[in-house]
Amino acid sequence: IRAFDRVRLLMAINAEVLPIRDVFSATADIRVPPFQRSFSWGDEETGILLKDLLDAFRTSVIYFLAAMVVIRPRGPGPQDVVDGQQRLTTLSIILAVLRDLSSSPDEQALLHAMIGHETMGMMFNSGQRWRITLNTLDTKFFRENVQTRGATRSQDKLRQLARAPGSESQARLAAAVNLIYDELSDMSPEERSRFAQWMPDELSIVRVRVSEYDVAYKVFQSLNHRGKPLSDH
Repeated sequence: IRAFDRVRLLMAINAEVLPIRDVFSATADIRVPPFQRSFSWGDEETGILLKDLLDAFRTSVIYFLAAMVVIRPRGPGPQDVVDGQQRLTTLSIILAVLRDLSSSPDEQALLHAMIGHETMGMMFNSGQRWRITLNTLDTKFFRENVQTRGATRSQDKLRQLARAPGSESQARLAAAVNLIYDELSDMSPEERSRFAQWMPDELSIVRVRVSEYDVAYKVFQSLNHRGKPLSDH
């Protein structure tokens, strides 16, 4: 890399370690850009992440969830997630399930605050106050079956959606909700409440924020290239 390009690259990158509470803060507006693939995790990936989190919680250690890469031009505005969509989506599902299983209004409010604001804008689905917005295909499904208060309790409906023909990504989302709901339902209310209190501050991620799309592509390559070349897509 030429010296000029190296300086430009460094100036365009900002990296910081954040707890999940700050990743999904009141000002967060994370969006999946149109060129990103839809949710693609199956039961194996979802189960591994949830098991890792529970193991870290039960051994009282801080869990580091690697890096996410977002693009946000200088100034206020939404952040396009280039790397980390699967993890962020799954974390949102875990938060939503914990919220819907909780019997404490205060705990429900704490967890929902990392999913979205209770505003008129949200009531009319303007999308301005949700912490994460998926692609055009899956946004409405995710709002109705995950992010909305009480949505994950509709387990029979979600099991049907997980088996329904049509959108593979929506079937995977529904299956992820089912798996997480089943696992967290097996915990005692007391342990589940402690887990809900542990997640916001003891689960950390590195947010790599860049201001230019070509820089984001270079960062994505460096994080994901492990010998086998990435596809053009």
